[in-house]
Amino acid sequence: MNNGKCSKFISAVLYTTVFLVILAVIILRFCGVIKEFDIEYIYLLLLLSVLAVIPQFKKISFRDLSLEKGTSSVKNADQELVNKTEKEERNELSKQAKGKSKKTVSEIKAAMLEAYCKNRDSTLNKDDFDKNRQIVHVGDPINTDNPIYSWYTNKNGRECLYEAKFTEINKAYYNKLYVMLAKIISYNKINGKKLKLVLLLKRMDKDGVGVSSGIDNLEDTFSPAIDSGLLRVEVLS
Repeated sequence: MNNGKCSKFISAVLYTTVFLVILAVIILRFCGVIKEFDIEYIYLLLLLSVLAVIPQFKKISFRDLSLEKGTSSVKNADQELVNKTEKEERNELSKQAKGKSKKTVSEIKAAMLEAYCKNRDSTLNKDDFDKNRQIVHVGDPINTDNPIYSWYTNKNGRECLYEAKFTEINKAYYNKLYVMLAKIISYNKINGKKLKLVLLLKRMDKDGVGVSSGIDNLEDTFSPAIDSGLLRVEVLS
């Protein structure tokens, strides 16, 4: 039910409620239950009517906010958003490393991916990874934000998304990670899949590239996702 239909329905319910209350008062007066139009009786009937209507409002308000509605798929990221994201990553890296690192964002991510394949998952090689993917949820009842995941793999029926993080963790990143996981949950529910997210964290190096603190706190905060297998955190040197 869209907002227009919802508003009309609520208005109809309210008008009907008022009408029924007035009708009930007239009938009770006619039957002699109410000797005179005591305002307290009207208040009581109005209160009972509102209490009866509230459960219906709850159904109207929340029944369409299901993450299982619409369609959800992993697609190539929008190039404009890719450019915007890469610019933000370059700015964060430049601010943090203060010019000490000569590596580009692409070179840092490539090195992280190579280290992951070599030391954490030897069943994969760099050719198995598709770069810059989004989960596009058409009909998302909450928002239209579709963050970019660094890579996506689908090998032997096992789907996985990857996020490369090579600058310090802040509160804004918690929000981004939360949205990433929420999109994966909706994708899994709609498609009956078991897609998960692997978060690759690079330890701080001598050039100021990487994460120096906050890893334990992040793992504690997102422990429900980690325990369920939705999220896996890999710390790379």
